[in-house]
Amino acid sequence: MDKFEDMHIALYSQSDSIGIRPWTHFAVDAGIQDTLAFRDCLSSEASDNWVVRDTVAAFKLGVTGTPTFLINDLLVRGFYGDAVMNELISAALAGTQNE
Repeated sequence: MDKFEDMHIALYSQSDSIGIRPWTHFAVDAGIQDTLAFRDCLSSEASDNWVVRDTVAAFKLGVTGTPTFLINDLLVRGFYGDAVMNELISAALAGTQNE
């Protein structure tokens, strides 16, 4: 199916509708045709477990919002543009190559 990016775009382009429109409407906007399978996935125990796992991990890391990036041991809250992010990633890569 691989519609992650399409779903991401649908949600962020209509973020004012989250909590108002059914999730299946966003899925249709993202090109997901099998809304029954989508609903089953949303209501599955495995999906609940992933959300809980990620929420616990975010809490332990001190994540308080999105976007948040973890670049090696550096927690970056917010997006500071491509140039800054590329510098941070390059510095992290250079640091791992020296180990």
